[in-house]
Amino acid sequence: MKFIGTLSDKTNAAVKFVGFLLLSVMTAIIVLQVFYRYVLSSSLSWSEESARYIFIWIVMLGASMGVKEGFHVSVTILKERLPGRIKGGVDMLFAFIMGIMAAAMVVYGWDIANTVAIQHSPAMRISMFWVYLSIPVSGLLIIVHLLARIVDIALAVKPSGRGGR
Repeated sequence: MKFIGTLSDKTNAAVKFVGFLLLSVMTAIIVLQVFYRYVLSSSLSWSEESARYIFIWIVMLGASMGVKEGFHVSVTILKERLPGRIKGGVDMLFAFIMGIMAAAMVVYGWDIANTVAIQHSPAMRISMFWVYLSIPVSGLLIIVHLLARIVDIALAVKPSGRGGR
């Protein structure tokens, strides 16, 4: 049981680091493009496209971090008024529903990534597989975080567990 929590924590730390690196690279590319355009009166053909694809990866990785850290928008006014065990059951239900959506991201995202693998981006000529791969990767990360949440909820609602939520 503790393994999935540790895996979720370490995965989230790695995703934060990768997200920071990607954001740094994207910022550097945009600054470089501005410099080339306004100082050198030239333009880099690949900068806008690469920044866009890096941004897609940042957003998808950020979605998994949002699941881990509970940053996603939710309406909790009714749930907060429920007793601990029922609140835990509602949390569990939402985690399962999110898990189904994440599993769909993995399955269909992988299919889409493989379908578009023969296409290449116009400027950089990379396979679009690498761009669309962000969908199933994000889905897998979300599943890891949801499994850890489900374990925490299950331990919290057990009568001999850590108490109600």
